[in-house]
Amino acid sequence: MFNIIRSQNYTLRRDMVVWIVFITLIVTPFLIPQYMPELGAEGLTVSAYFATQAMDFYFFVIYFCALILSCKAVASDASDKTINYEFLAGHNRNRIFCGRMLTAFLWGVVIMWLFSLYPVLVYELIYGWGRETDRWGILFRITMTLFPLIRICAFNVLLASLLRSAGKGIAVSYAMLMAGSLVASVLQELYNKDIILELGLTNMLWLISPGNHRNVVIDGKSITVFDTALSTEMTVKTIIISLTLAMVYILLAYAEFKRRDRD
Repeated sequence: MFNIIRSQNYTLRRDMVVWIVFITLIVTPFLIPQYMPELGAEGLTVSAYFATQAMDFYFFVIYFCALILSCKAVASDASDKTINYEFLAGHNRNRIFCGRMLTAFLWGVVIMWLFSLYPVLVYELIYGWGRETDRWGILFRITMTLFPLIRICAFNVLLASLLRSAGKGIAVSYAMLMAGSLVASVLQELYNKDIILELGLTNMLWLISPGNHRNVVIDGKSITVFDTALSTEMTVKTIIISLTLAMVYILLAYAEFKRRDRD
């Protein structure tokens, strides 16, 4: 299994698309303020980044990057039938699946979650935290985004495995996201129903978007302070729904993988 993981990691490290993904994640936090006038030179604190929803856009980028990396980790070599050579080399079917799946979770969940901390660390080192949000409340919300990321990655593993193509997996996942976003917009418009837990992306974006706020006067200056606390109900639902769906997606992907040699 570890040989499979090393092989997939070697392939991903030498993929130009993967490098473009990383460059995008590195430069995006510095590009966002250029298009948000409310983030002036004195407002580039971590709190301001969350208060103006600049972090929402960055997590939207993380979603697409996770989509690309997880699909590539599972099926980037599907066209050249590398998996057949893995079978011929005597690798166990379960180990091949677990190796590819773990690689997908390493790149699509662990690395992407670490990148979610990147703008927080950079902007706090340069500008400080700020007063609009609570540090530990925000860090807890970012930690909770691990669970939607696991769910999103597992779904992409399923699609890439079923379609046997990283490109097709990425395209179909994107199309389904657009369809889901359209349905969510219609439900919001017609029935005033917010879609949060139903989609991995909306769940993740909701978690890093502080909602309730109040204006307070600090040192003679009016500041909008956001409530970053998460309710126990939302925390528990996010964990249970994310892990349950992730398990379903993984089991379906494994079931398809087991019958592959009988096609």
